[in-house]
Amino acid sequence: MKNKKNKWSFSLIIVVVLSISSIFLLGSKLTQSKTPNEFYAVYLDGKQIGVVKSKEEFNKYINTQEEKLKQQYKVDDIYTPKGVEIKKIVTYSNKTNTDEDIYKLLVSSENFTIKGTVVEIEKKATEEEKEKKITINLLNKEMFDTAIIDIIKAFIDDEEYIAFMNSTQPKIIDTGEIIEDIYIQEKITYKEDYIPTNERIFTDTNELAKYLMYGTTEKQSTYVVKEGDTIETIAANNKLNVQEFLIANPEFTSVNNLLYESQKVLVGLIDPIISVVVEKHSVQEEVQDFTTEIKYDDELIIGYSYVEREGEDGIDKVTRKYQYINGQVVDVALVGSVEVKPSVSKILVKGDKYVPNVADLSYWAWPTSRPFTITSGLFFLCSSSHGVSSNA
Repeated sequence: MKNKKNKWSFSLIIVVVLSISSIFLLGSKLTQSKTPNEFYAVYLDGKQIGVVKSKEEFNKYINTQEEKLKQQYKVDDIYTPKGVEIKKIVTYSNKTNTDEDIYKLLVSSENFTIKGTVVEIEKKATEEEKEKKITINLLNKEMFDTAIIDIIKAFIDDEEYIAFMNSTQPKIIDTGEIIEDIYIQEKITYKEDYIPTNERIFTDTNELAKYLMYGTTEKQSTYVVKEGDTIETIAANNKLNVQEFLIANPEFTSVNNLLYESQKVLVGLIDPIISVVVEKHSVQEEVQDFTTEIKYDDELIIGYSYVEREGEDGIDKVTRKYQYINGQVVDVALVGSVEVKPSVSKILVKGDKYVPNVADLSYWAWPTSRPFTITSGLFFLCSSSHGVSSNA
């Protein structure tokens, strides 16, 4: 009986052990078959700084926290700092960071970015300075294109520019001038990029045009308007043209805008970052001055002369190519010249006959300005057998 009881107890222990083992094995299988999670690992400069549940939700959180930046740069979206990568990961772990945790970590050490355009201007080397590159950050390429047009119009008449762009320039029939080409001398490249908000980013086209014109955004010289001043007179007196004045003072939209006494306007001299090149083809009639030929007459006493033939200026039709950079002529090339009317030389005949004791009469003459007076006393000539007499 005792042996039977021991066998039953041993069997019960085995059953319990097997049951526990079965439960353990079943639990292990359930763990291995659990559905994995798709999360997003956040890296900064290649080092993982946390895990968020949703990339989209994390970016939304950033934008809700950075409303001031969006208003400052007039954009709809703010983006993570440069050096940040967000990659999808598959994990069985449920451990994640909150969006706030990662945001605070980034905002304490990095600058968020906006999507914009980086313009690089490569200036040619001069004797004074080496080749240099100027980088400009702005919201979009359209801003730069508009600013460039404003700069071009500072050096070219508006109607001329429109006619050139629309290919409506009048053909040169006899004489005239046309624009053959307009371009920027420097090499300019564009790149879409995420720009850190601690860098200078242009958001206003007028301000960008001013920077391209003056080479700085610092405040320019000012002028206080006086009674009777106009935009044209102020510009001319300060060595500016009207378009330059309008670029410096974007509150004015036309040369016809009225000014008021004591108003302050900007009159800084320009120092363009870019070089606007304008090439023109010109055909003009030009006066060719006549020359003077001198003939000598041995029957005419030295000191006497007369004009045998009056001279006449001639006219030539001259074709030239002009190159302007920022409104200044830098090169002129003569293409050809056609004589329209020949010049006629003036012929001056001079005496070549020498007569002893006769001075060159060309050195003696009464004053040509009238009235005139003789202030050295009374002088007269009278005929007598004794010759010339004088009484002073």
